[in-house]
Order: sequence, then C-alpha cells, then structure tokens
Amino acid sequence: MAATGYVRGNPVVFVDGEWVYADGAPITAERPCPRCGELPTPEGYDACLGKVEGATSACCGHGVKPSFGVYDMTEKQRVLEEKEAQESKRIRPMSRYQASVLESLIYDESK
Repeated sequence: MAATGYVRGNPVVFVDGEWVYADGAPITAERPCPRCGELPTPEGYDACLGKVEGATSACCGHGVKPSFGVYDMTEKQRVLEEKEAQESKRIRPMSRYQASVLESLIYDESK
C-alpha cells in the first residue's frame, strides 16, 4: 500500500521513493487548486485567500479539508496596535456634544 496525501488539494502518492500526482505525473509544476481553479499567488499564498494579515500560515482547504489559519499572537497584537495607532491619527468630525462644549468654552473665555 502506497502512502497518499495532497499537494494544494491535488492527490499525490509515494511511489518508488518519490511523490507523484495520483495520475502518475511528476510533481514538477504547480497545479491549480481544485476548489477555486487558481494557481497560488507569486508569493505562494492560496489565490482565494491571498495574504492573511497576522497569520503565519493559512490554507483554503482546497475542497479537501476545512480552511484554517495559524496566527502568531505576538504578530497579531502588533498588527492590531498598528491599526489602532493609524486610526487614532485620523481626523474625525466633531460630534454635536463636542461642538457645544467647545462653543461654551469659547463663549466663557470671551467674558
């Protein structure tokens, strides 16, 4: 009995000391994902997922298994903190309450 597995959702078998696609073709070139029909991105990500921010690895499952992501919590925290810092730098419109407080301060200073 030969060992079996998958390469990006495509079935492979271990025959005569090497892994080959189940149809016998050597694993020399990427095959499209059976789920979405796309090749991986040039960076190596699953085309249907792209880069998953904060993930150390992610897989769409390729129609064979459920999709998953593995996160480095330190990296995820850094990404969240960076996003919060960017959000805090944005100029936000003043609420009516803030405007009324500001008007009362200006009015009080003019006395």
